[in-house]
Order: sequence, then C-alpha cells, then structure tokens
Amino acid sequence: MDAGKPFVVITMQGAVETVLEADTKAYAKSVEHSSIWYRHGETGRLIPYETASQVRELRDRGEWYEAILEDRGSEAESKSALQQTTQAGGTTPSGRRQETGEAEDLTGGASDVLSRLIRVIRGRKESLPEGSYTTYLFQKGTEKIKKKTGEEAVELILAETAEELSYEAADLVYHMLVLFESRGIPFKAVLDELRSREG
Repeated sequence: MDAGKPFVVITMQGAVETVLEADTKAYAKSVEHSSIWYRHGETGRLIPYETASQVRELRDRGEWYEAILEDRGSEAESKSALQQTTQAGGTTPSGRRQETGEAEDLTGGASDVLSRLIRVIRGRKESLPEGSYTTYLFQKGTEKIKKKTGEEAVELILAETAEELSYEAADLVYHMLVLFESRGIPFKAVLDELRSREG
C-alpha cells in the first residue's frame, strides 16, 4: 500500500463533511465508480463512504484528495481549510507566486488556514462523525495520535523533493493539531512560544 493522504469530502457550499484516509488505489476506485472509497483505519480495507449525496467531482489536489458533493444542504462547519492551502505550481498560500530570494509573507492566509482546520478538528472531536479519520484518531486516544505524529515527522525527514516535503509537512501539521486538541492545549501556545523567540 502506498503512502496515504487525506480524502476531504466537501459540500457544494464548501463545508467539510468529513476527512477520510485514502491512497492512490482508494482514489482510483473512487474515480472508477464515481463514489467515495477510503481505507478503513483499523482493517486497512477499501470500503465505500456512505453519503446521501451524489459525488459531483473528484480531484487529486496533490497534498490531499477532494470529493465535491451535489448536496446543497447547509452545514455549521466552516469552509474547507485545505482549499485555502498551497495550490499546484509553486504559489504561496495567498495565491501569489513566490520569487527566488523574496521573503514569504504568510500573513492572513496561513493563519486563516490553521484557524479553519483547528475548528474542523475540534468539531470532529465534539461530534465524532462515523467514517471520519479524525474521529478514528480521537477514539484511539492520545497515545495513538502521538505515534501517528511521530510517523509523519519521520516521513517529513525522509522526503526529498519539494512536493514530497510539502505533502509530508501538511500531514505532520494536521496530526500535530489533532494531538494538541486531544490534550486540550490551544495552538496559540505554539505561536506565543515562536513570538518569544523573535529577534
């Protein structure tokens, strides 16, 4: 089985319905059947994601897979944080291509992405929706989350290309945010620590 990446299921309004565990085989089967197939966290088997909505579009976003549903029903969750992350072609989170030697400005865009992703993760912890990879992690507990975070850190170290580094870094940040949420530690504590090191 190849290295997995998140399968983000999104409503037509842009709200995240769930985040599943997937890989190239899961995505290929999803495309073949015009439905969502994902890896079950415990068994590793490919299983279909049950949803009342039809799949409008399937995309490989590089760092994650994405399924857009036909359903136009309202959801309380915020728009997908992952939709705001770096797009293909070497652009920054603000959508502006970064030139060599130019300082990368992460103001606004990056903080918005993190804030939205934290809200999605917190929502998963509170509601524990069935079929969600984040739910699976919370149900397994903090030790499992710590183990997965460690695995992602190793994969980041082993990454070689810029694309691999970006992909593995996204995985690490996601699992790190889940770990902080499982411990009840606000991510603001990390930002405060970074600010204390400025200068």
